[in-house]
Amino acid sequence: MKKLIMVVLLLAGIVTAQDLAVKSKITPDKKAPIKLDVESPADSIYLECDKMPEPIGGFAAIMGKVVYPKEAMDANIQGMVVVSGVINEKGNVTSVKVEKSLGYGCDEAAMKALKETKFTPGENKGKLVKVRVALPVKFQLQ
Repeated sequence: MKKLIMVVLLLAGIVTAQDLAVKSKITPDKKAPIKLDVESPADSIYLECDKMPEPIGGFAAIMGKVVYPKEAMDANIQGMVVVSGVINEKGNVTSVKVEKSLGYGCDEAAMKALKETKFTPGENKGKLVKVRVALPVKFQLQ
Protein backbone atom coordinates (compact mmCIF):
# COMPACT_ATOMS: atom_id res chain seq x y z
CA MET A 1 0.00 0.00 0.00
CA LYS A 2 2.85 2.37 0.85
CA LYS A 3 4.44 1.68 -2.54
CA LEU A 4 1.19 2.48 -4.34
CA ILE A 5 0.88 5.80 -2.51
CA MET A 6 4.51 6.64 -3.30
CA VAL A 7 4.00 5.87 -7.01
CA VAL A 8 0.86 8.03 -7.16
CA LEU A 9 2.63 10.92 -5.40
CA LEU A 10 5.65 10.59 -7.67
CA LEU A 11 3.49 10.66 -10.81
CA ALA A 12 1.53 13.64 -9.50
CA GLY A 13 4.80 15.47 -8.86
CA ILE A 14 6.08 14.77 -12.37
CA VAL A 15 2.84 15.94 -13.99
CA THR A 16 2.83 19.12 -11.88
CA ALA A 17 6.47 19.86 -12.69
CA GLN A 18 5.87 19.40 -16.42
CA ASP A 19 2.78 21.61 -16.28
CA LEU A 20 4.76 24.36 -14.51
CA ALA A 21 7.62 24.07 -17.00
CA VAL A 22 5.24 24.50 -19.94
CA LYS A 23 3.47 27.45 -18.31
CA SER A 24 6.73 29.22 -17.51
CA LYS A 25 7.91 29.15 -21.12
CA ILE A 26 4.84 30.67 -22.77
CA THR A 27 2.77 33.36 -21.15
CA PRO A 28 -0.28 35.08 -22.64
CA ASP A 29 1.62 38.30 -23.29
CA LYS A 30 4.50 36.47 -25.02
CA LYS A 31 3.97 34.55 -28.21
CA ALA A 32 6.26 31.71 -29.11
CA PRO A 33 8.00 32.30 -32.44
CA ILE A 34 6.97 30.00 -35.24
CA LYS A 35 9.67 28.81 -37.57
CA LEU A 36 8.81 26.96 -40.73
CA ASP A 37 11.49 24.96 -42.47
CA VAL A 38 10.17 24.88 -45.99
CA GLU A 39 12.41 24.15 -48.92
CA SER A 40 11.72 26.00 -52.08
CA PRO A 41 11.02 23.82 -55.11
CA ALA A 42 14.33 25.02 -56.60
CA ASP A 43 16.17 23.29 -53.74
CA SER A 44 14.36 19.97 -54.18
CA ILE A 45 16.36 16.92 -55.12
CA TYR A 46 14.38 14.28 -56.96
CA LEU A 47 14.91 10.54 -56.74
CA GLU A 48 12.68 9.97 -59.77
CA CYS A 49 11.57 12.33 -62.50
CA ASP A 50 10.00 12.29 -65.95
CA LYS A 51 13.37 12.15 -67.72
CA MET A 52 16.26 10.80 -65.65
CA PRO A 53 19.80 12.12 -66.16
CA GLU A 54 22.02 10.04 -68.42
CA PRO A 55 25.81 10.05 -68.62
CA ILE A 56 27.10 11.58 -71.84
CA GLY A 57 28.76 8.68 -73.64
CA GLY A 58 26.66 6.15 -71.71
CA PHE A 59 27.53 4.16 -68.63
CA ALA A 60 30.50 2.69 -70.49
CA ALA A 61 32.02 6.19 -70.42
CA ILE A 62 31.88 6.19 -66.61
CA MET A 63 33.33 2.69 -66.36
CA GLY A 64 36.14 3.73 -68.70
CA LYS A 65 37.15 6.37 -66.13
CA VAL A 66 37.40 3.89 -63.25
CA VAL A 67 41.02 3.06 -62.41
CA TYR A 68 41.51 -0.16 -60.42
CA PRO A 69 43.57 0.91 -57.38
CA LYS A 70 46.98 -0.74 -57.03
CA GLU A 71 46.33 -1.34 -53.33
CA ALA A 72 43.18 -3.32 -54.19
CA MET A 73 44.97 -5.31 -56.91
CA ASP A 74 47.86 -6.15 -54.59
CA ALA A 75 45.40 -7.37 -51.93
CA ASN A 76 43.33 -9.27 -54.54
CA ILE A 77 40.22 -7.24 -53.60
CA GLN A 78 37.13 -7.65 -55.76
CA GLY A 79 33.56 -6.53 -55.23
CA MET A 80 31.05 -3.75 -55.65
CA VAL A 81 31.10 -0.10 -54.63
CA VAL A 82 27.90 1.93 -54.85
CA VAL A 83 28.31 5.69 -55.11
CA SER A 84 25.62 8.32 -55.41
CA GLY A 85 25.61 11.93 -56.46
CA VAL A 86 23.29 14.78 -57.31
CA ILE A 87 23.09 15.74 -60.97
CA ASN A 88 22.28 19.45 -61.08
CA GLU A 89 20.31 21.36 -63.70
CA LYS A 90 23.47 21.82 -65.81
CA GLY A 91 24.35 18.12 -65.81
CA ASN A 92 27.24 18.49 -63.36
CA VAL A 93 27.74 16.00 -60.52
CA THR A 94 27.71 17.33 -56.95
CA SER A 95 27.39 15.86 -53.45
CA VAL A 96 29.06 12.54 -54.24
CA LYS A 97 29.06 9.97 -51.45
CA VAL A 98 29.70 6.26 -50.97
CA GLU A 99 26.59 4.20 -50.29
CA LYS A 100 28.35 0.80 -50.18
CA SER A 101 32.05 0.65 -49.46
CA LEU A 102 34.72 -1.82 -50.55
CA GLY A 103 37.82 -0.02 -49.30
CA TYR A 104 41.40 -0.34 -50.57
CA GLY A 105 41.01 2.80 -52.68
CA CYS A 106 38.04 1.43 -54.64
CA ASP A 107 35.59 3.90 -53.05
CA GLU A 108 37.72 6.86 -54.08
CA ALA A 109 38.18 5.50 -57.62
CA ALA A 110 34.41 5.10 -58.07
CA MET A 111 33.72 8.58 -56.65
CA LYS A 112 36.34 10.14 -58.94
CA ALA A 113 34.85 8.46 -62.02
CA LEU A 114 31.37 9.74 -61.15
CA LYS A 115 32.61 13.28 -60.41
CA GLU A 116 34.41 13.46 -63.77
CA THR A 117 31.30 12.48 -65.75
CA LYS A 118 29.00 14.99 -67.44
CA PHE A 119 25.29 14.10 -67.61
CA THR A 120 22.26 15.24 -69.52
CA PRO A 121 20.17 16.96 -66.83
CA GLY A 122 17.00 15.44 -65.42
CA GLU A 123 13.62 16.91 -66.31
CA ASN A 124 10.33 16.95 -64.46
CA LYS A 125 7.20 18.50 -65.96
CA GLY A 126 9.33 20.24 -68.58
CA LYS A 127 11.74 21.85 -66.09
CA LEU A 128 15.35 20.95 -65.41
CA VAL A 129 15.73 19.55 -61.89
CA LYS A 130 18.35 18.16 -59.52
CA VAL A 131 18.29 14.37 -59.33
CA ARG A 132 20.12 11.97 -57.01
CA VAL A 133 21.47 8.96 -58.87
CA ALA A 134 23.21 5.83 -57.62
CA LEU A 135 25.92 4.04 -59.56
CA PRO A 136 27.16 0.52 -58.84
CA VAL A 137 30.81 0.02 -59.80
CA LYS A 138 32.10 -3.55 -59.99
CA PHE A 139 35.77 -4.19 -59.32
CA GLN A 140 36.82 -7.55 -60.73
CA LEU A 141 40.31 -8.86 -61.41
CA GLN A 142 40.83 -10.83 -64.61
